[in-house]
Amino acid sequence: RNDKARQQISGTPITPDNTSVEYYDVVFSIGPSPVRDGLVWAGTDDGRVWLTRDDGAHWTDVSPAAIRTEPDDHWLRIDDVVPSPFDAGTAYVSADAHKWGDRTPQLFVTHDFGATWTRIAGDLPVNSYTLMLKPDPVRRGMLYAGTATGLYYSYDEGAHWTAFTNGLPTVPVFDFTVQRRFDDLIVGTHGRGLWILDDLHPLQELTASVQAQPLHLFTLRKAYRFSQGFTRSIAQYNGENPGYGALVNFWLAQAPGKDDKVSVQIYNGATLIRTIDIKGAVAGVNRTRWDLQYENIKPVKDYVPWADGGFAGPVALPGTYRVHVVAGAHATDGTLHLLADPNSHATLAQLREQFAFLMQIRSKLEQMTAAIDRVQSVKAKGGPAAARADDLLHRLYNPEVTEGEDALRYPEQVYGQLSFLASDVASTDAAPTKAEYAVRTQLEQRANALMAEADSLK
Repeated sequence: RNDKARQQISGTPITPDNTSVEYYDVVFSIGPSPVRDGLVWAGTDDGRVWLTRDDGAHWTDVSPAAIRTEPDDHWLRIDDVVPSPFDAGTAYVSADAHKWGDRTPQLFVTHDFGATWTRIAGDLPVNSYTLMLKPDPVRRGMLYAGTATGLYYSYDEGAHWTAFTNGLPTVPVFDFTVQRRFDDLIVGTHGRGLWILDDLHPLQELTASVQAQPLHLFTLRKAYRFSQGFTRSIAQYNGENPGYGALVNFWLAQAPGKDDKVSVQIYNGATLIRTIDIKGAVAGVNRTRWDLQYENIKPVKDYVPWADGGFAGPVALPGTYRVHVVAGAHATDGTLHLLADPNSHATLAQLREQFAFLMQIRSKLEQMTAAIDRVQSVKAKGGPAAARADDLLHRLYNPEVTEGEDALRYPEQVYGQLSFLASDVASTDAAPTKAEYAVRTQLEQRANALMAEADSLK
């Protein structure tokens, strides 16, 4: 409006306002159209929405009539003008009048370049003024609204709204965005930090037809191998990192029956490499995570190795995997693409060499576990062979290692040394070194000799 009377320092002469918060006719939001060049929307803090179709050479006042009829001394601030990612003529506006004591949510949409506007605050709380409004970049008609009391979403362009809860506090939401690469919703709050909702696929794909199915697997986003690293920080400022691996989101129309098992199975070709049993599955959207590892193997009972790399399943190689979800009598499949760490210099050939190395150690540890079990049975029977069996057990592994740091007091034997070697090799994306091959050969020879001795026990 270019009202010069409202472009002066306020509070003079005693307490001039240096923050300029009461300066008006300020452009608060600029939204260039992602679907038409030269089309730009703008919102100002004097209650006006503007449109240019020629990159700013000429502007037209297209403010909603509902805003134009506000009292002249109560200007609404146009916090947000966001063009549609689908239609050039569609834009969304979030306005705010809480400075004048009006906390009513003010949300509008136009589908005809601002010629007409429709209120879309729907059933938002009447005392929760709005701070930001954005459309979902994937699903038409899906909107997100940041308000003074939280974040909401709508599937029907604002007719009905649902609050995000499930951990998000009741807090003003001043900004948010959909991070397209991973399809995450990133939220900036006033005073309670940043929040991230990982993987929006379930929300974007949850339609009436999906809800009519007894079981539905949502699109699986790409997963990445990467080094998780280790950091130290001040506890009260710690954030929470997302879990490592691939998210698996699925819909259940009904909660599983008492005898119904729910599981997620990962296949590499025709080979089942991991089964994740789902406990506490509910009617609605369920989420679990595959940590990208093959199935673990179990060490000898009561033995706690210093490094469990040999017993932990190796990380799967980059490639395509089949995800098979089973819920009672229902099953469905999806495809997961696992990508290499973009920060890793290892080639696929080197990763395959590393994987083969680890799988060979895994096989040897399984053989040794079976041999140790046999020797323990001989010892348990007593008799002349019991002393010899006890001596052999202490050369195969150390039975005294039953707690996390026992291995610092009792030397690890071949069993634990092989596992430690696997941990070392698996600690980075690289082919095993010549020294690591030599150590493995030496340990396998010792293991074979000890297992042969175990076979001779009666």
